[in-house]
Amino acid sequence: CVFIIESPNKIAKIKELTGSSFVFATGGHFVELVNIEVSKEFNPIFEIKKSTDKKKDKSTHINYMINQCKDKVVYIATDPDREGYGIGYKFYEKIKNIAKTIYRTEFHEITKSGVEKGLNNAVLFSQSNLNLYYSWLGRIVSDQFIGFTLTPYLRKNIKNFEVSAGRVQTPALSILVELDRKIQAFEQKNIDEKLSYSIEAIIDALGSQISITLVEENKRKVFETKELAQNFLNDLKNNLNPLAFLDAIEQKDKEKSPPKPFTTSNLLKDGVRILEMGVKQIQECAQKL
Repeated sequence: CVFIIESPNKIAKIKELTGSSFVFATGGHFVELVNIEVSKEFNPIFEIKKSTDKKKDKSTHINYMINQCKDKVVYIATDPDREGYGIGYKFYEKIKNIAKTIYRTEFHEITKSGVEKGLNNAVLFSQSNLNLYYSWLGRIVSDQFIGFTLTPYLRKNIKNFEVSAGRVQTPALSILVELDRKIQAFEQKNIDEKLSYSIEAIIDALGSQISITLVEENKRKVFETKELAQNFLNDLKNNLNPLAFLDAIEQKDKEKSPPKPFTTSNLLKDGVRILEMGVKQIQECAQKL
């Protein structure tokens, strides 16, 4: 059997655990995106990485690995994540017509039990989760398409050749700009326009006091103007149950700071408390953002 992994540092241990002399490492990504054919539904063109620097050139090593897979049973055991699957799929493409059988396996730990579990759960590569490859492909194509398109324009217009635009930083910067514009617009308002109003009440009933807050859709009800809040109080006063009466209305000023950015622990706590989700589900949702 031939084993294809990513890290050269794991070769010796996997040879020991599998008893195979044919364990090869790609050294990470071994192909690079050289072109995107926009007119052909954004068809990506990949080539094996080549360089005049022998340390960076992968073509000789990868071609040797491909030849070693001819008529062999091959286990592609690149890392168990999206990037690892993308690397594994690109190698699968190179050998699918020459290898005897090709499996996808995942080693979550390089131990005897970890390798045995990976081999026991191996599946034919053609039947593995190809969505991971399409996810990886979408990321790398959008990275380069956006970066290659916007970066030259950006550098030319702001006359700074150290800046770049990318798939993540571009929309993130857009969000920051949008929020900053909202802040600037808020700062230009007069003091009355900056205020908002909420209603809290203390009820005396049977010798006890109960504090209540006016809410709407499970959130504190906020009135944009003092007039709207006063109208609500007037309606409340005019429609009270005959057995109840409004004793007094007090106005208090409170300052409320915006919430701090989430830490991982606070994100999990609020997800459980507010959304009633499990920790694992919250982590999965956050990972998809």
